[in-house]
Amino acid sequence: MAFLVFQSWTNGSSWFEGQDGLVGLKGSKGDPGLKGDGQQGQKGTQGSPGQKGDKGNPGQKSENQTGQKGVNGKPGPKGDRGDPGHKGSTGQSGPTGPRGQPGQHGPPGQQGQKGDKGQAGEIPNMSRMAFSAARTSDLGPLTEHAAVIYDKVYANVGNAYDASKGIFTSSVSGVYFFMFSARRPLTTNNLYMCVMKNDTQLPCIFGSASNSVIIDLQPGDEVWVTLYSGHSLFSNSNDYVTFTGYLLYETS
Repeated sequence: MAFLVFQSWTNGSSWFEGQDGLVGLKGSKGDPGLKGDGQQGQKGTQGSPGQKGDKGNPGQKSENQTGQKGVNGKPGPKGDRGDPGHKGSTGQSGPTGPRGQPGQHGPPGQQGQKGDKGQAGEIPNMSRMAFSAARTSDLGPLTEHAAVIYDKVYANVGNAYDASKGIFTSSVSGVYFFMFSARRPLTTNNLYMCVMKNDTQLPCIFGSASNSVIIDLQPGDEVWVTLYSGHSLFSNSNDYVTFTGYLLYETS
């Protein structure tokens, strides 16, 4: 702290104010004062640990408490064998297991003795019908459709074929087979003919060829070969134009 020193100088009757003095140096730190009696004393050093005390005696058990588990005894001697028990009821069958692999074929057995000859069976009375015919001359050209007349008859079993009309008429129900052939004239390709069943057209041929058909017929059905209008046939003694049919089997 700086102190201002005022000096007065008497110069006659007047006072003169002096200038401020220099600040003094800071003094050294003083010694600390002694602690009063009311202050807490310094902490003392820690003492050495004491020795471990002796183990106390176990206390007595109360009468209500369970005693300690005893040691397992040795197994006793084996007892006598008891009487067998009653047989139990049969249990339910288990599920069927998977099928095993087939076994190997055994050796063939000895041939048995020949049996007695059976009685002859009755031969059913089957109808027989068959025919075959041929034309030995030219035909056409026609102005309208017409049945082909075959002038040579090779067979007519059952007389179902009418050679004068060229028509086969069935007498029994059954399955029949028919076949026909023809040859066109040498100077033209003008040939067209078909098998007819009643008024129904069946297989046809165009040009030199043959054809066949198997059909069902009822009694009274008619079958023939028709040559269409404007067409012609060529034939001679070599029988190029033929018509054949027969019963395969009867039907009920």
